[in-house]
Amino acid sequence: FLLVLIHETAHLAAAGKVGIRAREVELFPFGGVARIDGMLEISPRTEIIVSLAGPCSNFLLCLAGLYFWPYLSQWPLGVLFVEANLMLGVFNLLPALPLDGGRVARSLLAKRWGFYRATHGVLKLSKWLAVAMGIWGLQGLVLGAGNLHTLFMAVFLYGAVLREEEHFLYLFLRYLLRKGEELKAKGVLPLKQFITTKGVSLGELVQQFGPGHYHLVLVVEQGGREFTTLSEHQIVEALLKHGRSYPVGKLVS
Repeated sequence: FLLVLIHETAHLAAAGKVGIRAREVELFPFGGVARIDGMLEISPRTEIIVSLAGPCSNFLLCLAGLYFWPYLSQWPLGVLFVEANLMLGVFNLLPALPLDGGRVARSLLAKRWGFYRATHGVLKLSKWLAVAMGIWGLQGLVLGAGNLHTLFMAVFLYGAVLREEEHFLYLFLRYLLRKGEELKAKGVLPLKQFITTKGVSLGELVQQFGPGHYHLVLVVEQGGREFTTLSEHQIVEALLKHGRSYPVGKLVS
């Protein structure tokens, strides 16, 4: 728990450097979750830096342990200190949410896919990784070549992924609503445009919205001869009012 606390403190320190505050920190035997709001909205690069701070702290402690090994080896917990830091660092780099590696993967994918598709894709991958880890852990126990650590980590990871899925829609809506705050804070944002037909639903449309840009949507009318422009703000307001399945065409008719 002490090493996990150091890991999460590194996240908080990195977030503080860029002016972001944590909402809460959860500690578990195999890792923790620092719930830091607004990182991806500010910049995918910012989320990557803050996410990598935790594993880097463990790797630095591991290297320090190896450097001072002649002294550390005299301590009954010396081997555990090195192994636990290495395990925490590697485990948290797995591309699975809510682990640090999953946040890095989502930030990289969000530039191309948008927040919704990137998060959805990484959550799918996260489940498969947890299942694969569980199978590996069971196989090790059957063959006598492993211990319960891997199995416990797989169960922890799968449970954490399920919790992320439960909060996914809420997080996505919060992400959309904060775009206005991002524009107000920065003053200027790059513009990205989309062209769509009237039959496309609002839910399908907002899946294309990504971080770091403000979006305008051109809705095709009159067989492609005319266009009506909708702002991201108008679309998000309509989504909250009418729901995901509401056709974008009704906003311009």
